[in-house]
Amino acid sequence: MRMHVRQLELGTLICAQCNRILDTFDTEKVTVYYGVCPEPNDCRSRDNHAESNRREDFER
Repeated sequence: MRMHVRQLELGTLICAQCNRILDTFDTEKVTVYYGVCPEPNDCRSRDNHAESNRREDFER
């Protein structure tokens, strides 16, 4: 019987604008780095969509 072992990666790269997890990487301790999405339009469109949803919730 063959078992697959998945390695736990403690490093995380997060977009500083939209808080999306961009990547994970192997480190010896928990590490968080902030960057920006490779496509800046992704952040803006996601932020605009989230903002419009917040407004709709507030108006209800």
